[in-house]
Amino acid sequence: MRSTNESSQRRSDDSQRWSMADDYLADPAVAACAVLGVPDRRLGERVVAAIELAPGASLDAEALREHCAESLARYKIPKSVVFTDTLPRTAAGKVLKKDLKQTFGGEA
Repeated sequence: MRSTNESSQRRSDDSQRWSMADDYLADPAVAACAVLGVPDRRLGERVVAAIELAPGASLDAEALREHCAESLARYKIPKSVVFTDTLPRTAAGKVLKKDLKQTFGGEA
């Protein structure tokens, strides 16, 4: 069972990831995104943004970071941005973050 401190930290991390995802989705080139924490030897965990582009759109990681810098604190802007044709989803359309962690979550 998680301690109260661990549970509140997890809720805080999750809400920060939601705020980052909302900011990414505000970019018209982004069709969908998932922001997740993956293991990192040096930091313990690092943030990765997996981005699905809108049909016909183009965007690079630096342009996305610049877009997010307008409304996010610098520490909330992921250094790791991964572009993918489609994000893995359930039959109901929910993004499968577990699959993304396996794909993009190798230790850095």
